Amino acid sequence: MHLQNYPDVKKQATATLTVTECVVTSITADTSVESGSTYSYTISSTPLEIPYVYAQVPACGYAMTVAHTEAPVSAAVDHDDTNSKFTVNSTDLADVAAGVSVNVTIDVGG
Repeated sequence: MHLQNYPDVKKQATATLTVTECVVTSITADTSVESGSTYSYTISSTPLEIPYVYAQVPACGYAMTVAHTEAPVSAAVDHDDTNSKFTVNSTDLADVAAGVSVNVTIDVGG
């Protein structure tokens, strides 16, 4: 016997849905920019770009927001969240020999 011989018999399929939670256990800096790195910039020179890429471990694919704080706040430091980079650029002599510390906070959504 084959079910094709009985067109009035309806076939049913059983599906099982398994949902597993993805938990980010760490964030790694996938870049040459490491914690505690120091960069020098000469006033009026070509802008200094410092790109960064952060990776979730494991790769859960959640959206991440990178926020930063500077001490002291400096107009010479620009954070470009869209292109994942910091840019240092200045023509202001008041920025000579000024040290700026940038602290990055990452918020993982999802």
